[in-house]
Amino acid sequence: QTKVLPLVDVVITHGGNNSVTETFNFGKPMIVMPLFGDQYDNAQRVEEKGFGIRLNPHTVSEQELLNSIEKLLNDKLLKHKLSVALKRIQNSNCNSKAAEAVGNVNACIGLAEVLLSRGHKIVFAIDKSFAGKLSPFGFIEEVLSSDQTSEMPGEMLAKYLLDSGLISNVSSFESIKISRDSGFMDVFFDTKRVNEPSLKAIAAKHSPDLYVIDDFIPSPTIVKSNKPWVYVVCLNPLCGFIDEKLPPSCSGFPINGNRNEWKEFKKVLNNAFVKQNIKYNEWLEEDGLPTVDVNKITIQSPYLNIYGFPEELDYTDIRPIPEKWLRVDTFMR
Repeated sequence: QTKVLPLVDVVITHGGNNSVTETFNFGKPMIVMPLFGDQYDNAQRVEEKGFGIRLNPHTVSEQELLNSIEKLLNDKLLKHKLSVALKRIQNSNCNSKAAEAVGNVNACIGLAEVLLSRGHKIVFAIDKSFAGKLSPFGFIEEVLSSDQTSEMPGEMLAKYLLDSGLISNVSSFESIKISRDSGFMDVFFDTKRVNEPSLKAIAAKHSPDLYVIDDFIPSPTIVKSNKPWVYVVCLNPLCGFIDEKLPPSCSGFPINGNRNEWKEFKKVLNNAFVKQNIKYNEWLEEDGLPTVDVNKITIQSPYLNIYGFPEELDYTDIRPIPEKWLRVDTFMR
């Protein structure tokens, strides 16, 4: 993707956070056609900040798509806005280079490359599908010894999306209900528990000074280590922290939207994570650790939390960046 972006004039994307940040990093206008999750939020934010157009992938007509492409290509104000943003990014402190990977692993690779360049030892605890894919970057790979069958990276999630009905012409409200009722979060959580002994052994072997996770919940191994841990959010920042002035994550609601709709959506969204958090609390109690608020969607690090999102798209016009949070334009390094 990062090899193609410099060659095109307009990007048509589903609106995943990596695609949005990478496209912005190359100064390209976007047509965003979201399918599920935080893609709704990214599509809405790109459009309401004037950097692209949001379309419904299930109902858009050929003519509507062509008209949208023409509109973006001929928008002189947009070209100027993108050039200003691109200049700001190019003049920033980081020397950006693409990290070719899948989803959240891309974010962690970006950070890890910077740490590696400064002489730190980097160990990735990975599932079998990523074996052999991170060592070329100079990282140490430790494969979690679960019973997972051999799959391509992201293949399990892709199968879930296709089988669950999430990628269909449903509202973001219905999409959250499908996620809640699908059982995928149970599989996700059970896999974490199966992998825990292996993770504990890896931690004992390498004795890390710092943990970096891109996950909904930190492993008890990490919590009990008394070592600092960094929470990386490779999704739209609405997924990382909650602010009453902002729409709920994964809703795609506009900033000036109906607050009653926000309230109803937040209720369903919170309920989607309650069951997982109850199971997580039981796990923490087994290890003699403090429990968490079952109504919290994500567990923030008390040390540092990092999210990747372009400054021009961020929500700082509505809320400041919270304490112990850091924004970067992109996780590409």
